[in-house]
Amino acid sequence: MADGPGAVAVPVTPKASAEVIARVEAALDQVRPAIRRDGGNVRLVEITPENVAVVEFQGHCVGCPSSAVTLRLGVARAIRAAVPEIADVREAPPQRPPGTSGVYVDPQAPARPPIISPFANEEPQG
Repeated sequence: MADGPGAVAVPVTPKASAEVIARVEAALDQVRPAIRRDGGNVRLVEITPENVAVVEFQGHCVGCPSSAVTLRLGVARAIRAAVPEIADVREAPPQRPPGTSGVYVDPQAPARPPIISPFANEEPQG
């Protein structure tokens, strides 16, 4: 299974049948809209022989302090509910193409509004 342009198919192994991979991808499809709203994406990298689903965050999720919460409460919860035989869900280390910052921006992701302090319009005191 592959998601989006340039995605790599997850290898089918004795424990990771095509059916299990399809169920994990279906679970990821349930959480992708919320992740994409924030300019990110998640991709299944592999299912290990120990039945660990390894996922990779992309786009604005790379380096985001909230990605650990997204992994645990969004991605892992969805995968475990859909595929009970998955023992754990882990994040793959980010892949950095040579000569880049390693931040991948999903071309399908919406543009992020600039972060503006709520205090930007206040007059300085003093």
